[in-house]
Amino acid sequence: MGKMYESCQNCGQDFVIEPGFYFGGAMISYTIQMFMIALGALGVYLAGGTKPIHYILPISIFLVVTTPYIVLVSRALWLSIFVKKED
Repeated sequence: MGKMYESCQNCGQDFVIEPGFYFGGAMISYTIQMFMIALGALGVYLAGGTKPIHYILPISIFLVVTTPYIVLVSRALWLSIFVKKED
């Protein structure tokens, strides 16, 4: 879970740029997850959820399942901000 290649298989770009580089990716991941929690809470509210367990259980399960993918996407987004594609 959370494993990335050390370099691009096509162009050879090093993905391990410096220690702590992906800390910014964690901020992107946090933002995406907070947005998903807000959407999930809105969905539960619109579906008629009235008790805290109606909110906590489905949102928690969804986040546990999607977190590994969100982490990888966040790292890729963070990397794409700083590494420009050369033509």
